[in-house]
Amino acid sequence: MSSGKTLDEAHSAVDKVVLQFKVDLKKEYEKIEKDVADEKTRRLKTVDKEIAQKKQDLEEEWKRLEAEKKQLKEDRESLEHEIKLMEEVHTMQKGQVKLDVGGHMFSTSVTTLTKEHGSMLAAMFSGRHEIVKNDEGRVFIDRDGRYFNYILEYLRDGEWDQHMLSDPVMYAKVQKEANYFALEFPEAPESPAVSRVPKDAFAEVSKGLAFVDLAKVAFTWSHTRKGPHIVLSNSNKTASTTTAWNQVQAEQPIVPGSYFEVTINSVCATNRNLFGIVLGIGPANITLSGSNAIIGYNNQAGYGYVCNNGTIFPSSAFATAMTTASARDVIKCALSSDNTLTFSKNNVVLCSFKVAVTTPPVIFYPTVAIAEGQVTLS
Repeated sequence: MSSGKTLDEAHSAVDKVVLQFKVDLKKEYEKIEKDVADEKTRRLKTVDKEIAQKKQDLEEEWKRLEAEKKQLKEDRESLEHEIKLMEEVHTMQKGQVKLDVGGHMFSTSVTTLTKEHGSMLAAMFSGRHEIVKNDEGRVFIDRDGRYFNYILEYLRDGEWDQHMLSDPVMYAKVQKEANYFALEFPEAPESPAVSRVPKDAFAEVSKGLAFVDLAKVAFTWSHTRKGPHIVLSNSNKTASTTTAWNQVQAEQPIVPGSYFEVTINSVCATNRNLFGIVLGIGPANITLSGSNAIIGYNNQAGYGYVCNNGTIFPSSAFATAMTTASARDVIKCALSSDNTLTFSKNNVVLCSFKVAVTTPPVIFYPTVAIAEGQVTLS
């Protein structure tokens, strides 16, 4: 009995050992399996991270290459544009044309002159016709050169000067030239700035003067062509100073067949040198400040009417207008088509005389010299 029991106990102990071994083996297997899975996961994460980094590096490299490609394209386009511009410059330089238009000298190019197909200038400089040049190498065109710069600006830029279009007098002059050269020209804009003078407004039978159908132009004073002590106000229509002789000119020139009108607001309260305001016309290169800043006075260019004592500068057949102007008087200065300059006060003609004609013709601007006083363009 004891030996049989011992054998059973031995078998039971072996079974327990085998069972424990199996349990331990299973745990070891599960541990190994887990370690393998963890290692696999770790490696996969490392690979994924490496792949993500490679992808990011590739994307950055792609962006860099795209930016480089874009820059190369822009550089190429810029170079092509520069080459095209230089070709145009070389073409213009090779095709430079010097013109003498009614005594006014211009330099331009065949490219500009032939820009509008069907025009007279395009035909002249197409190369199909012989062009005669003078001794200075210029092509002479017998037209009014005072307005030819508007023609060239239009041909260069493709649009007409807006200030010219808004000025009926200048519009009519340039339109005449544009029609002659067979250039396209816009319809006349409506403008409140121009009015027509009654037939008797500039007439004085006793002096044989009769200026009819002159165009009144509403000028404004220029903020660039003025002396340092001139003060502008009222949308650049009013000019004044109380410190020293200074001049200011209108923004646009006066052309034959037109006039401008000025109202005197105040004049020389201290009787400075017997005159404080001189009104008239002068070229663009006149002195704008200093003791000689008076139109037509002391060898200065232009023509002026001294509001305080009626003197006309420079001296002429009407050396003294015999009348003075004071506050609230309206002074008109008219330039007729035959270059006759006329001054009137409150629609009464003061004097009239011829403006000297030069070659090339001088371009005059409405001008006022002020030592003390204030005037307003109306």
